[in-house]
Amino acid sequence: ISMPNQGRKLIQKQGKGRKGEHPSNTRHSNQIFPIASLPMEGDVSVGKSALVHRFIHGEFLEHYNTTIGTAFQTKRVSPRDTGAASEILLEIWDTAGQERFHSVIPMYYRRAQAAVIVYDRHVHSTFEKAKMWMGVLRDQSNIAPNMVAVVGNKVDIDSGMVSEEEGREYAETEGAMFFETSALTGQNVDPLFFKIAQRLAMREIRTPLSEPIRLMDSTRRDLQRCCEGLI
Repeated sequence: ISMPNQGRKLIQKQGKGRKGEHPSNTRHSNQIFPIASLPMEGDVSVGKSALVHRFIHGEFLEHYNTTIGTAFQTKRVSPRDTGAASEILLEIWDTAGQERFHSVIPMYYRRAQAAVIVYDRHVHSTFEKAKMWMGVLRDQSNIAPNMVAVVGNKVDIDSGMVSEEEGREYAETEGAMFFETSALTGQNVDPLFFKIAQRLAMREIRTPLSEPIRLMDSTRRDLQRCCEGLI
């Protein structure tokens, strides 16, 4: 099992973007910017993969295979999207929601810098699972409460079982951010990730990073294949 990046780092990107890659992920030579690990937590079928795909690729896919282990994607967020002074690269870890993976998932956020906890507004049990993941984060990570986003997904469907007020009140109690999103329509998806990136970038300004590291694309591809194949 490969581990996510340990602590905050800088990454120096080399070469040109791969064919078909989202413009925000295009590589630029000799650019150095902060990199931050961001795990996505939540129950099965709450829409974690759909949210990540919408943010990375700007589209909605109707059918997804259930995530096995952890899937890994990245996106570079520019200052124009966040209002921050620096760019930041988000490493998004889309974790499996199945019970059998719960024991290994915490290793992916033990040293993460932020986290997203997703529930389905129309299935109240997923909201209770979100509270469980919040407790795990609190006990097993160094993530500050204000770097966690509680997300009620599928807002495009009317009359959810978890009201906006209930979700927001819980997030405020935990000191976390709160968003209601729709991967289908794109509502609040970019603002969710941009807000996290903004807070990360501002925190990096206050806390200087270590020396830059050079991480080749082939290394990241190998890491992604490993995580996607975790069983």
